[in-house]
Amino acid sequence: MLFFKDCRVFLRALIKKLIERSPLKYKVVHAVSCLDPINFFENAVFSKRMLNELLDTLTSNNLIHIEVAESALTEFNTFLHNSEKFKEYIIVTKTLL
Repeated sequence: MLFFKDCRVFLRALIKKLIERSPLKYKVVHAVSCLDPINFFENAVFSKRMLNELLDTLTSNNLIHIEVAESALTEFNTFLHNSEKFKEYIIVTKTLL
């Protein structure tokens, strides 16, 4: 029983350390999910929100200019509205998985 208790303590400490060092705690990592094609066709509103968060983070950290962010947002919206063939491809790909 003592061995199992020690194993449990070790696993908890290991998982805690992994979570601390995981990049998932960063806002940018969550926001990059907007670039997954399946996500932005299944939930366009969520993808737009995530893209806005990503672009806000990048502009606030002076990694891109505001003009580039606005252009990316415009292109993303245009792509969503004009991408029927790509939607068909995603549906076929998703059924194969």
